[in-house]
Amino acid sequence: MEKIENIISDIKRNFQTIAAGFITRDGMPKYIEVPEGAYPETFSIMCATVLGAAGTAATELGQKNPEHVIVETGEIKIFIVSAGMKGLLVAAVKADRNEEEILKYMKEVVKEI
Repeated sequence: MEKIENIISDIKRNFQTIAAGFITRDGMPKYIEVPEGAYPETFSIMCATVLGAAGTAATELGQKNPEHVIVETGEIKIFIVSAGMKGLLVAAVKADRNEEEILKYMKEVVKEI
């Protein structure tokens, strides 16, 4: 768990995240940091649901499960990245952050998890 905590700390420091964490594919937060007033359980399960729905849509079209999903609002981007068979790495950042840099970093660190 210490390795995951270090990865989340690095993501927060490097990309000034609003929220970041490691969750199970069924939405259980393993280690997550969200802003005060946000519910880590709700954020976690909804991130897992989004990736799960994208996976269902993709396989319905005869495609592989997606490796990641990016949800964009006017103010933030939420990155949901597959981290093996049982986990997801998630991060929410301000919309003006470099999407390619964040996604590349997250995909690199999931190899360590």
